[in-house]
Amino acid sequence: MDEKKLKALREKYGQAGGDVVFDPKFKAVVDKLFKDDGSRSLPYGGLPTFMDLKHVEDFAGLDVAVIGVPMDLGVTNRPGARFGPRAIRGIERIGPYNHALEIIPELEMAGTEMLGYINRKTGELITLRDGDFSSTFDFEEEEAELAKAVEDDDNFIQLPDQFDIHEYAIMERFCYSLEDERIQNALLRAISGRGAFRSFKDRIAEEGVRDDWFAFRDGALKKIAADFLEFENIPFVDE
Repeated sequence: MDEKKLKALREKYGQAGGDVVFDPKFKAVVDKLFKDDGSRSLPYGGLPTFMDLKHVEDFAGLDVAVIGVPMDLGVTNRPGARFGPRAIRGIERIGPYNHALEIIPELEMAGTEMLGYINRKTGELITLRDGDFSSTFDFEEEEAELAKAVEDDDNFIQLPDQFDIHEYAIMERFCYSLEDERIQNALLRAISGRGAFRSFKDRIAEEGVRDDWFAFRDGALKKIAADFLEFENIPFVDE
């Protein structure tokens, strides 16, 4: 290793504690996750809850209770749905970290019920449910405030949604990008009928090209993000 670079790294990171964040964008994320006293809900400790809501065992006096139902009904030899509620509760404790792609997580969440927004001036990213916030419960107040802030600020623009991203087309392009004709044909058959996404997921695992798919998909999403930002005259930094 280059001694000068090693010395520079030691000077920058050698005495830094775990609470020191150098990247300003990650610092903004950390500031949202941590409390004023420097603590946060440990991702590996305690009881994770949906939207980090308060955990209670007595439902008396409650107007609304959110309960995950782990069920695998409607599937054959493909269990996994039962783990959905646990995964949703667990992700609340991890935080919106993605050190490489930044804007990509917002695009990955694009769907009929989730919309992403970016601020032209600050680069701030906000993800909201696609719905009416005129009447909300207590636990929805923060999201309602964000929705109003987005609506009132002309600098916020909506990110590409699922129709702009068109993941099926990305899957198809990936199939044709493969040099192995046998695997290419197998994947094309997988996406040609009903349940294309599930069949494709199973087939890429069987053929050993799962990592290749995710790399291809990340590249496609990255290009969509870059093209979108260029069209909106927003700087795109490829780190």
